[in-house]
Amino acid sequence: KVERCILEDPSRRSERNLESLDQLVTKKLDKVAREAKDALGPNWLAILLLRSRKLLWSGGKTAFLEAPRPRLAVRVMADAAGAFLAKELLKEANALETELDKEREREKERLEKERLEREVVERTEREQRDKRDRERLDRELKERGERIERERERRERAERENAEREHQRLDRERIERDRDRERE
Repeated sequence: KVERCILEDPSRRSERNLESLDQLVTKKLDKVAREAKDALGPNWLAILLLRSRKLLWSGGKTAFLEAPRPRLAVRVMADAAGAFLAKELLKEANALETELDKEREREKERLEKERLEREVVERTEREQRDKRDRERLDRELKERGERIERERERRERAERENAEREHQRLDRERIERDRDRERE
């Protein structure tokens, strides 16, 4: 819970002062912090940081928001103190470097796999969105075509009715004229 609280903090920086971490955890996880202080004493946060797999603390006043890398630390120490170490220890440290390279390669492959999976998911979602958009546009075009066709049919019907009324009017006028002529 403490790791999660620290890592989810919105003001997350790559390194944090222990006092500010203590205040953050105490503020957000008051009950957990009190229980930890009661159980572990005043250095409760340092004790938890030593056991953390997600936060790095080397005993100073600063903790780093990254996973500890003990193999790298041994390799760096071996490089710095190589002249003072026995050949067997240097050989073991060099073997760690090979293991570290393998770990890096596995991590790189894992990240690449995750990236590709995200791309597939994003592409699938984009294709589904595009398909829905095409279907929506097709429906709109069909509806628009149907409206245009109904409007054309309405106009033709109105024109036929107008023509019929005009024809009937002209027939009535002709009949009237014919009657008028007969009377004359």
